[in-house]
Amino acid sequence: TDKLLIFLALALFLATVLYILKKRLF
Repeated sequence: TDKLLIFLALALFLATVLYILKKRLF
């Protein structure tokens, strides 16, 4: 379950970063 939590945390982090980058670029 630890790996799943880490995966979810990474996915959320990447999604947030991509959202911010898209908002800044466009």
